[in-house]
Amino acid sequence: DNEIAGHILNGVTVGRNTAAVRLAGNSIHDNGWLGIDLIPSGYGYGVSPNDPLDLDTGGNGMQNFPELASVLRSGASLLVEGALHSAPSASFTLEFFASPACDDSGHGEGQLPLGTAQVGTDGRGDAAFAVSLDTPVPAGWWISATATLEPTGATSEFSACASTVWRDEG
Repeated sequence: DNEIAGHILNGVTVGRNTAAVRLAGNSIHDNGWLGIDLIPSGYGYGVSPNDPLDLDTGGNGMQNFPELASVLRSGASLLVEGALHSAPSASFTLEFFASPACDDSGHGEGQLPLGTAQVGTDGRGDAAFAVSLDTPVPAGWWISATATLEPTGATSEFSACASTVWRDEG
């Protein structure tokens, strides 16, 4: 339940030799670079691309972030659909956030924590999800998510931002 905001560079940087930093329940926003940046073993800053079976090394094992396919808004509820492609046969906590703007990188930060969901990947490292969140989100805000490998607690960078689409109830 920390607020991590207003830094000139990253909100949180996880060094290349750091294996298990759990980042949960925080408000991370308005930072100069990324909200969360995992540093690969060869160094480098910026969004780290997801990789098949999540085999790369570096900060938090370079945990893959969720891929948001759609965010449907109906009244005060959001339905977030997407997928996580990561380590096979593993358990993850997905955490969802809303922010008034998307970071220039195209990946989110997380000003308003919205809730969590548990998913498990299959033998190919894939997990689809459809999560209903009941936290009200102001119109026009962007949605992002992180994935945390359980039980080790290695949290990913923020996912790419997704805008909300109103669902017609008629």
